[in-house]
Amino acid sequence: MNKKNQCNYINIKKPIIIIVLIISTLSQTYCQKKTITLTLKNSIETALQQSPEYYIIKHQYLSKYWKYKSFKSRLLPFIDFHSTLTDFNRSISRITLPDGNDAFINRSLNNSSCNLTINQQIFTGGRFFISSGLQKIDLLGDSTITSFLSSPVNIGFTQPIFSYNSFKWEKKIEPVEYEEAKRQFVAEHEEIAMLAITHFFNYALAQLNYEIETINYNNNDTLYKIGQGRYRMGTIAQEELLQLELNNLNSTSQIKQSRIDLESKKQKLINFLGLSNDVEIIIIIPTDMPLTKIDAVNALNYSLQNNPASFNFKKQILNAESDLEKARLKKHFNANLTASYGLTQTSKKLDDIYINPQDKQSVSLGIEIPILDWGNNKMNYEMAKSNLNVTNLTVKKNKQEFKQNVIIEVSKFNILKEQMIIAAKSDTIANLKYKISRKRYLSGKISIIDLNISSSEKDIAKRNNLNVLKSYWMQYYYLRELTLYDFKKNQNLIELYDFKNLQ
Repeated sequence: MNKKNQCNYINIKKPIIIIVLIISTLSQTYCQKKTITLTLKNSIETALQQSPEYYIIKHQYLSKYWKYKSFKSRLLPFIDFHSTLTDFNRSISRITLPDGNDAFINRSLNNSSCNLTINQQIFTGGRFFISSGLQKIDLLGDSTITSFLSSPVNIGFTQPIFSYNSFKWEKKIEPVEYEEAKRQFVAEHEEIAMLAITHFFNYALAQLNYEIETINYNNNDTLYKIGQGRYRMGTIAQEELLQLELNNLNSTSQIKQSRIDLESKKQKLINFLGLSNDVEIIIIIPTDMPLTKIDAVNALNYSLQNNPASFNFKKQILNAESDLEKARLKKHFNANLTASYGLTQTSKKLDDIYINPQDKQSVSLGIEIPILDWGNNKMNYEMAKSNLNVTNLTVKKNKQEFKQNVIIEVSKFNILKEQMIIAAKSDTIANLKYKISRKRYLSGKISIIDLNISSSEKDIAKRNNLNVLKSYWMQYYYLRELTLYDFKKNQNLIELYDFKNLQ
């Protein structure tokens, strides 16, 4: 290649190299993952704001909220407007003539009406109403005849007598059920926090396992290489060399498995927190402890006052008492009283139908008496009475078990500080022991079996230290769930929530 051609080749090659470098740089920049730092606190906060579990419990609460609002609305007056714009009828009908005889007459007519009614439920289980209405009839033929009927005002009520009053029991049960729903929402918040703690520490433990397996791999690889040299010099037996080789092979397998587990735990944490899949996570293990001791008596009082189970116990008893009253009243006769008073007038002119209205009254009383039911109502009553007894006994037993559980869980929490101190000290001792054992093995004073035992104890102590820390935070938030109380701020958790703005 002559000098001129060589120069041309170099000139062409330079921009190609520059373009390749630019593309490579842009590709690396584009593919670079965003790194976020996660503490336990902001992991919990993120889970409570955007995790799928949060939206599930939110809408479960809203379902109960709207049910309660629906009940509250039934306590208010209802206004209904009903209208028939046209009801045309052309047929042959049987008509009574002025002389008293009946005849079939071909007739055409059109009906239209409107009615406005105000209904109010009352505490006795009855209903009070006020209504006003207007009707118009057009008799169609050679000449159209129009007539109007007005009811300017009609006042009345209906009242069941000796009957089951569902309205009375709804007023007792619905508020209790709503208070249970609010506390259940708060308790499930704490459950989400516990899930966040679980995923956070699972990832932390996976990281620790990967670090342990990496160190073990390097140590076992080094020991195997040293062992090969010592075996060639005849200072160790073949059995010991094979054990070193086996340790090295196991480490190779375990480090790969720990890497897979690390990625799996990372993905579960990301998915739970609702984060993007293209992030790298750096976690910071908490070192502070909100509390190290909780008073059992206070925790028990808070749990009985706040826990949704307390309201559920009350609701169960109210439902059973309601069923018993319904069965008891059904054994006897019941009646229904309806009475109304109003004004009415008719005219062929719309302007005249409200002039000098006439009064109208109606009263009706209906009764229902069970005469022969082969003891069915009595058996239903006895069944409801037994169900109430079962409910009372079950609630009493469950309440006692609930109290015992709170006391036990507080006791578990109160010993965790000591367990954390022991775990940290055990970690330090096991790590120091391994270093000494490794030196002694290299100097030929202990066997590979003793070194393996020391290495295993070191790894167990490290994992246990992290697991005890996880247990502390899980137990702390479990007590928050049981009591719905923030022991650090000395405040009921339900006071921290603005339920009106959850919609």
